[in-house]
Parts: sequence; structure tokens; C-alpha cells
Amino acid sequence: MFELQTNDPPGENKGDQAAQYIPMSDVAKHHLAQDCWVVVDGKVYDHHPGGSQIIVQNGGRDVTSGEESFMSARTINYYGAASLDGYSMAENRGTFRKCRLLPRIMRDVLSVRPQTTIFGIESALPIYVSPSSNALLGHPDGELNITRGTTSKMNGAKGETEPGIRTGPFTATPPYHDARLNWNDLPRLKDLAGGVPIYLKGDVRLAKAHGLAGCILSNHGGRQLDQARTGFDSLRSIHAEDPQLVKDIEIYIDGGIRRGTDVLQALAFGARGVGLGRPFLYAQAAYGESGVIRAVRILENEIVTAMRLLGLTSLEQITPDMVECLQEIWR
Repeated sequence: MFELQTNDPPGENKGDQAAQYIPMSDVAKHHLAQDCWVVVDGKVYDHHPGGSQIIVQNGGRDVTSGEESFMSARTINYYGAASLDGYSMAENRGTFRKCRLLPRIMRDVLSVRPQTTIFGIESALPIYVSPSSNALLGHPDGELNITRGTTSKMNGAKGETEPGIRTGPFTATPPYHDARLNWNDLPRLKDLAGGVPIYLKGDVRLAKAHGLAGCILSNHGGRQLDQARTGFDSLRSIHAEDPQLVKDIEIYIDGGIRRGTDVLQALAFGARGVGLGRPFLYAQAAYGESGVIRAVRILENEIVTAMRLLGLTSLEQITPDMVECLQEIWR
């Protein structure tokens, strides 16, 4: 028996009723283009964000095992792994669900520009690929898919106005680990960098004090210290305690960003841009370079749509008062 999920909006037809359960024999009857269902993890879907063709070709079938055709058990386990109980990884996503956007109306949003500058380079969107190792586990071309897909798409993404915006750095380089590494090593690292700006994951105040170009707030996707604070929560805390610090040094965050609305929430509290890791790993594992291009396109559409609904024509216009965080309402 399978739980039935449909596209019906809440309050209409099945949307406000308890979940329905149907036998697989009934699912098998719905395999036509105009009436097509597929089963994934015990739930029946009649739509797919990637387009109807994807479910039509698998109509009336249980495609739960489909991911195993392009990802091995090792890959699935690695991409979805988290430290200890996975609290930080879950909270990365959950922290955005605790906030609400406050839309503005009656504003001229005919021309919307989602462009910004990331790591000192003009970018078509306020996003970048967080360093994530082992992309090769999901696809033979691995990091090449991510690099080609993001560069191709970001170079071509022109928002609603002008083309030609150059993409920022998109990397998938595994981190270098050394238990002895500390702040005293920064002068040597600066010399080795040869004038290339250094952006550090860590303490924003210390990053500023040491003359770094910027800082990335991250709990490493929940893979290191479990129950570590999320990047978004740290950003909001810094903005509340020292708003000037957010202006004095570039701050980026990653962890749990999945939607264009998540991106705008982070920017509202002063982030220059946000990084995504797992979404691009899964996209390239499933569809290679095309999957990465599609992922960027989805984010671009969501960011532009959300900007319009918020009454924004540029990213510089978003402010903290456009975001309401629930845990703060009840204090």
C-alpha cells in the first residue's frame, strides 16, 4: 500500500484530507501522459520538478530503486552522511524553516537583477559551489561536471536585464587538514597565496583582525562537530550583536541552502553570497553537467521570483526587516 500525494492545493479536493492509501495494482493503471503516477519511497507522485517527461517514462511503476542505477550504496551513504546523530545537518535545513519572508506589494519589479560580486568577482547569482570532495563517487566526470555546469550556466545567466556577467570561483577541492594549523600560520599562507585574497571558514572578528578578505560561516554540512551552530544562525547573531562587522568584512554562509528563498534570507542579514554543496553533488551524479546546469537554472528562477514578490529589483535592496524569525517572535 502506498500513501497518495497529489498537486491539489490545501483546502481543495484531497489537499485537506488525511493521507490516502492505495494498492500498487491501482498505481499501475496510471501510466499515460495525461494520467501518470510513480512511486518513490512509498509515496505516489503525479508531478516532477524536472518536467512531466521524467515520470511519464516511468508511469505506473515504483522507481524507488532508480537512484541505485546511478549511485552506488557507497555514494549514497557518503553524500548523505553526517557526524554522530546528524543533528547539525538536520538543523542546517531546519533553521530556514523557522523564518518567514515579508513580501512587499505595488512595486515596479519589471527589471530584476540578481547579480552581485562574490569573492571579488562579478557573478550572475549570489551563489557558489561549496568545496565538496568525492564528486567522482557519483559520476565519472565528477568535479568536471560541476565546474563546466556552473561556469556554463552562470556565464549565460543574465537575470532580467543584461548578459555578460562573469562567474565567480566554483571549486570542489577537498579541504586540507592539519591539526597544527592556527592563526599564526596566516602570514605564511598569505605569502604563498601571492596576493590572492584569502577567505577563511571560522571566526569573523579574528578574520577581520588578521586582514582577511572575508569569512565563511559553516558547520561543514554537519559532517564534523555535531550540534555545532548553523551558518545562518551565526550570521543572524553577528548581525544582531555587531551590524557594522557585517559591513566591514565579506561574510558568506553555507549549510542547508536548498531554495532561492533560503538564499535571500541569508542576504537579508548581510551575507554576500551562499554556498551549496550536496545539491550539486546529487545533480551531477544523476544527470552530469546537464543536471548542474538545471540546478542553477532552478535556483535562478526561484531567486528572481522571490525578489519580485518581495518587491526587490536588486539584491542591495533586501533588508533584515523583510525576514521574520519565529524563535525570536516568542521571546
